Amino acid sequence: ILQSKRLMNDRFELHIKIKRQKIRVVTNIIPEHFVENFLCALAIINSLSLPIELATSIISQFEPEIGRGKIVQSQILGKTFSIICDFYNSGPPSLSAALTNLSALHNPNKIAILGDMKELGQFETELHRKMVSYIHDAGIKKLFLVGSAMTNIAKYIDPNIEVYTFLTVEELQSKILN
Repeated sequence: ILQSKRLMNDRFELHIKIKRQKIRVVTNIIPEHFVENFLCALAIINSLSLPIELATSIISQFEPEIGRGKIVQSQILGKTFSIICDFYNSGPPSLSAALTNLSALHNPNKIAILGDMKELGQFETELHRKMVSYIHDAGIKKLFLVGSAMTNIAKYIDPNIEVYTFLTVEELQSKILN
């Protein structure tokens, strides 16, 4: 059972209780669904009577891959940016998890680039619109929406968020590079 999770600089501190044992794990900043996966893995490890300490040591070293929540640092025009690369095969659960993860980070100048979620069929419009509350909760200052479905939610975004819309990635690239 996850008892608490808190952000410490650029790491998460997790307090977990398995049976009567309390465990503290410090991890890289990871999307929420990774925390859930780690809890499941620890429960299985515990049920098999395997060493929890070894598992928590491995979890504390885990770092997401590019496209799956990895945070990379980039220098652009003398400024350092932390970029959360969480774009692989985005769907409603992963996008809401990514935005929830973004909301946990304390930075007054958050920028998000969100592209269309694909393969949603007849629910495409509704599922894109459901992301608006997550966008608002994330504390985003500038929002770049790419694709026809994301562009259509722009009208629902809080006017305090600076919104830019693009139908294609190429249009976005042109805006950013110029």
